[in-house]
Amino acid sequence: MRIFVLMILFFTAVACKEEKKETVELETVETPEVVEETLDFPKLEGVPQSVNYIFEDGYLYSPTIQIDEIASYQTEDNTFNFVIYLNKDTDLEELQKLTLGLILYPKDLSVLKTAKQKKTKSIGKGYSTEIYILDNSPVISVKDFKVATNDFNLMKVYFYSKEAGVLNDKTLRISNFTL
Repeated sequence: MRIFVLMILFFTAVACKEEKKETVELETVETPEVVEETLDFPKLEGVPQSVNYIFEDGYLYSPTIQIDEIASYQTEDNTFNFVIYLNKDTDLEELQKLTLGLILYPKDLSVLKTAKQKKTKSIGKGYSTEIYILDNSPVISVKDFKVATNDFNLMKVYFYSKEAGVLNDKTLRISNFTL
């Protein structure tokens, strides 16, 4: 019986020593390659490092068109450029079908030259919505806006088409600012 007990102990010990070895295949997961979105528009050149931000609150014209900021800088005496920073989710293709309207109301009315300007007490113009890239952001550039003052009561910014008029009847109004 002693031999019988020793044999049981021996087989138990041998059975415990044998480890069940399983081979587990690790599944290789490919991480998606991060593709940086690049916009295929010309780079806006000549903008100084320091610009005057006259609007920084963002404005939604439609679910697909939004501006984030508007900045200005002086290029010559009585000549200013504007940079309109577009939201990254703006549908640029849709925007390019529109025209940008920009109307400024100067505090000093003596700078108004034409009869139309004097009647409306403003200087306004339409601009093409040509897209540029500045600091990896899409922008619209308004160049060579000539006005003999830099102090304004109001600025109106809107997008329009000849067929449909002002986009969603929305006009951004910026009050009391200096270029």
